[in-house]
Amino acid sequence: MQEETADSRDADENGSDATRGPSSAAARDVLPREPSRLPHRGPIAIALAILFLAGTAHVVAALILLSRSSAGWRLELGAAFYPLVAILVASLGAGVAASALTLRRIFAPKPDDAPMRLPVRLLFYVFLAHFIVFHAACQPYHRLVFDLSVAIAFGVVAVGWTLGARTSKARTPMGVLRFADTILMNAGVALLGLELALRLLGIVMPMPLLAQGTERAEDRIDRYRYAPGSLRYGFPVNERGYYDEPLTPKVEGEPLVVSIGDSFAAGVVPHAFHFTTVAERELPGVRIHNVGVPAIGVPEYAYLLRYEVLPLDPDVVVVNLFVGNDIRQKERATKRFDLRRSWYGRENLVTLLVAKRITAVARERVRLYGESASEGGLQGERDHAGSTATREEIERAFPWVVDPSLEKPFLSDAGLLEVERRVVEEGWVGEEPYRALFAALDEMIAIAGDTPLVFTLLPDRCQLDDELWRRVVKRWPEVRDRRDRPQRAIREWFRERGVPVLDLLPYLRRVPALDDGSRHVYHRNDTHFNARGNRIVGEALARFLVPRLAEVRAR
Repeated sequence: MQEETADSRDADENGSDATRGPSSAAARDVLPREPSRLPHRGPIAIALAILFLAGTAHVVAALILLSRSSAGWRLELGAAFYPLVAILVASLGAGVAASALTLRRIFAPKPDDAPMRLPVRLLFYVFLAHFIVFHAACQPYHRLVFDLSVAIAFGVVAVGWTLGARTSKARTPMGVLRFADTILMNAGVALLGLELALRLLGIVMPMPLLAQGTERAEDRIDRYRYAPGSLRYGFPVNERGYYDEPLTPKVEGEPLVVSIGDSFAAGVVPHAFHFTTVAERELPGVRIHNVGVPAIGVPEYAYLLRYEVLPLDPDVVVVNLFVGNDIRQKERATKRFDLRRSWYGRENLVTLLVAKRITAVARERVRLYGESASEGGLQGERDHAGSTATREEIERAFPWVVDPSLEKPFLSDAGLLEVERRVVEEGWVGEEPYRALFAALDEMIAIAGDTPLVFTLLPDRCQLDDELWRRVVKRWPEVRDRRDRPQRAIREWFRERGVPVLDLLPYLRRVPALDDGSRHVYHRNDTHFNARGNRIVGEALARFLVPRLAEVRAR
């Protein structure tokens, strides 16, 4: 009996273990587990919850912003306004559903719940599609448009994750789909990697090729100013990157004038022939500093005025306004890293910009070689003379400074017309460019304070070249009666504010033509003044400065 009892006890214990095994497993599935062993409360689950809650809040904020400006958007979008609202509401619903499902799985998991996975491929493909569509169809960049597009993209992610949330395993595409998936993933990563690499290179090596369209004024200046110590036409660039002698503050008894401008002021002639040097020779005892940087505009002029010119304590500051691209104010970034605009403004997409710039240069070289092969092709290294040179050596190296007819074309005819297209489109049509320009000029006048600030108006080539003007009018008939309009509008604005302005157009129009019937005040097939044009401008500037300097002396 004792043996039987023992055997029975052993059997009961074994049987009870066997019976308890399955029921215990079921109990463990029902009872809460340790958080560390619960897959629904891991970092992936928390990340998903944060993603969907933040995305849902973003959709709500986007709808509120849209409602505040709904009248304007209804007028802008017309019949497409209400489908847009419907899509945003659907995105909100998808976000709420995805958030609720994620939170339920975290706080009230069920036995048959599959582990939550981070939808990496879904996120990447939606991001890539959003990036491409925004650059293709939502330009120029607008903050509300960006917010609305992100809300719609979030809705796609929320729907995709919710539909696949009950799948226990990630579905791997097969055959053709797997091949397409591999190609798209690798291509997307490669393109984004190339864009990031070019941006990093642009920070390390601030070269013009890698410039973004809306970078800060100070960054653009640093990118385009000349390399200190480099030689241009045999003259060394000074320590600050300007094509002039070293900049020094005012000396007692010696009037100081500082000239600000873009490539016109930066100079595309030897230093001795530049208009500031000519004016300085015409005004004995007066120093004129040339602070010019290629490819800048009025925002950069204001920065130079505040931070580099006024500290020199000048008697007069001259700002050279080109009536072409200086009229339309290019938007500049206000902070170093504006990630949204930097990545979603098409003018900031470095990969696209580099491709366009290289293509434009290559196309222009092909045009030039084809059109001027009998003349020896491209003009060549007109920006270099090898070493510091005397005036006589400069004239031998660049004979066109004496005889403009010896100059080879810098641009093809088609290339010159393309430059004129940008001039016409940026400032000669509409009123808005002028309103923005005048606001920027008001800011410069305020920055100058008590320092006398004067302006020159540099004409565009088509205002002096009758044949080029005929080509421009033939291409853009709407500007037929606007040949002198920029000067008239800007002169009137300055007159109302009592600001002195020198309009150089009449001076250049009075230049007599040479034997071939042309005035030859611009480089051949270019929009910048040659040596002859610089001489006319420098002499006119000197006469313009005489009464301003007399007023300073009389104080």
